[in-house]
Amino acid sequence: MDTVSAFIETVGRQGFAEQTGFAQQSISRAISENVMPARWYLSVRAICVARDITVPDQLFRWADRCGPAQRRAGVAT
Repeated sequence: MDTVSAFIETVGRQGFAEQTGFAQQSISRAISENVMPARWYLSVRAICVARDITVPDQLFRWADRCGPAQRRAGVAT
């Protein structure tokens, strides 16, 4: 799956909301931004495992590895 929309369509939007407890508004935002918050990962992974679907790791907004001070200084880790 290449998009959040395709993933949500595959698992079913209503079922996804019910199983995860995520608000429809949050799901809509993830679809429109084409990225899911990293904090959703464990819930999404559980759904994928139950349905034998590959977890779409590329669709998550992962935190970068440097802190705010490092970003301001332009330091990459």
